[in-house]
Amino acid sequence: MPIPRRRRQSKGIIIILTLMTLAGLMLLTTVGLSRSLTDLQVAQQTAATTRAFHVAETGIDVAVVDLANGGCEAGKLSFGHGSFKCAISVLALPANSGTYKIFATQLAPAPSEKWKLIAEGTVQSLTESVTAYVTLTPLTVFQDALFGGNSVDIQGTIFTDSYDSSVGTYGQIVNGVPNKGLVQANIGTNSSAGGAVTFNENNPANNSNVDGVVQTGSGDPSTVAVTGADAPIINGEFYPDLSGGTSQLVAGTLPLPDVPTCVGATDVVIDGNNPATLDVPAEKIKWLTGDMCVQNFTVSNGAKLVPIDTQPYTITVLGNMNVVTAAVVGADLPPIPELGNLTTLNVGKPTVSILFPNPSSTLTVSTTEPWLAFAVVVAKIYGFDLSANIGGRGATFGSLIAGKQVTVAVAAAVIFDVALKTDQNSPLIGLNLVTIDAWTYNGTSLAAGGGGASSLSGGGSGGTSVVGGGSFGLGL
Repeated sequence: MPIPRRRRQSKGIIIILTLMTLAGLMLLTTVGLSRSLTDLQVAQQTAATTRAFHVAETGIDVAVVDLANGGCEAGKLSFGHGSFKCAISVLALPANSGTYKIFATQLAPAPSEKWKLIAEGTVQSLTESVTAYVTLTPLTVFQDALFGGNSVDIQGTIFTDSYDSSVGTYGQIVNGVPNKGLVQANIGTNSSAGGAVTFNENNPANNSNVDGVVQTGSGDPSTVAVTGADAPIINGEFYPDLSGGTSQLVAGTLPLPDVPTCVGATDVVIDGNNPATLDVPAEKIKWLTGDMCVQNFTVSNGAKLVPIDTQPYTITVLGNMNVVTAAVVGADLPPIPELGNLTTLNVGKPTVSILFPNPSSTLTVSTTEPWLAFAVVVAKIYGFDLSANIGGRGATFGSLIAGKQVTVAVAAAVIFDVALKTDQNSPLIGLNLVTIDAWTYNGTSLAAGGGGASSLSGGGSGGTSVVGGGSFGLGL
């Protein structure tokens, strides 16, 4: 039977509508897929841009560490003369084919050396650039309160503290805060041998107290031995109790440069009981009026070797030096009967350097009689092969760097002036303090410390200064 015309027309309309619906759905699907692909491409590009930015930061990290270490990593940087210092390409992110290039320009020469560092990070053909402006300050050998190149042997109690003479005297109230306890009075050694630093004390009423950290060549716990009944307090915690989260033991080494010798040395004795050796016998004072070249040097019996003014003076000792029996070198100080009197002395920046240029020299600072005052040295003390003995009732203000070893007996105090780290009237060690003054990214200033390149202390990130001796990761 023939199909009615109206039914045939209706059936055709349904087919047409179905085809149109399918076409619309296909169009919507195509648009959706296109948008998804576009979003994916944008997301990938954004991720690649972010990675490229972090790779560029890593380039800044590398340049800053190289500058801090006073040179450059082999095959990476080559800082020479002229405005165009270096251009390198290093595989920084192997899994993502990321590379960085570093361009460094010296803006100002030493001593206030300034650099402009540009790092370009590239990931998937996308390149981002980060610029850092940094200042270099050469570092001196005086980086620790107490340092023994091969060993530090503490047989008794030691008290270390730190202050900054650039803002005031030791213990002075500055902006409502005492100028002390800066947690920088470190004890250090280059040795990685077991027991390179030894604490042996048996006085529960007076534990050793280190206002800083212990630094050994490897930072391995086996390099520090506690053999006595009482554990030292290092940076506020009983060693090796890390329950408070305090970093007590770190790795690192200190370069030990040579220092100039002198000629015309003779033995010198300044004896508080011998007026002939003094300039002011009534006060037991001998004035230090210039540099000294000494073979063997003894200051004893309450005598004081006092700088006549605030000029820097150097005492070069070719043999041995003894500061004993309540004697004082480097300042006009009253007798110090107990450790608690140290903050009352108003000790500022040490102006005297005591240098030992020859091998096998020794230094002793000690008062053996318990009823007498401390023997005290206010100075920057250094010898590349020096053996130092801080005996009972001995104290130093400044820094003591003995390239061979340090022995502490009974009770001693070592007060570190952190300003000596960058004091340019001192032997330098070829490393630099790098301060990041400013960051820019795509023309926008970033806060100093906003990237991983702004802090280093044996590896790390997050501050604004970098000291040579370590490495950085990408921080991604």
